[in-house]
Amino acid sequence: MTTHIDNIITGCARVLYGLRTFCSHGMPPPALHAVFQSTVLAKVYAAPPWWGFTNAANWNRLEAFICQAVKHGYCADTTPTFSSFCDKADQTLFDNIITNSTHPLYILLPPEVQKHYSTPPRGHCYQLPRKTRRKQFLLSSIMS
Repeated sequence: MTTHIDNIITGCARVLYGLRTFCSHGMPPPALHAVFQSTVLAKVYAAPPWWGFTNAANWNRLEAFICQAVKHGYCADTTPTFSSFCDKADQTLFDNIITNSTHPLYILLPPEVQKHYSTPPRGHCYQLPRKTRRKQFLLSSIMS
């Protein structure tokens, strides 16, 4: 994933060079923000399918890139961070799945849990899978 992130940041840095040129020729900030959003943020925010495969160092690189763009005035101060955008996209997808019984991923949801005691609320009412130990799996595969 590091190579993929390198390619994204390199491509976005080229766009920043173009935005710097536009800015030096007098392009107003709202127009700069629109160009930044339609080019750079479109690349960076296409991340929800793959952001779970990246590590913290790559997340920080993308966050720093966006913060640097905000600092130089290429995008608005209200631009969401990379992690908050991905979290929101994940939550929106999950909400769409649990509220739409015809969604293709709906059948993959675990069974609902009936709580008979008071516990803190969760974001869903589904049974979480039990954690299996890797050693037991390896031992059983070796023994058979």
